[in-house]
Amino acid sequence: MDKVSHCPACGELWHTLPIPPEYHENHSPPYYYSTVIAVSSWETDRTEYYLCPDCGTKFDLCGNIKQSYGGTT
Repeated sequence: MDKVSHCPACGELWHTLPIPPEYHENHSPPYYYSTVIAVSSWETDRTEYYLCPDCGTKFDLCGNIKQSYGGTT
């Protein structure tokens, strides 16, 4: 999912401002801040799925649509 730069469902861009070079050591490429939401589970202590902040579509950890904003998939 780290290589996806936009929502496959609505097309909105998730990458925003570039991360300044002095902070690259704390991040991995691409060096942009992202607005995509990672939803974690307290029980498993890991990311369960991603959520598009613009349309609400859920994506699995590989970037495949899990639940569309227009219904379930």
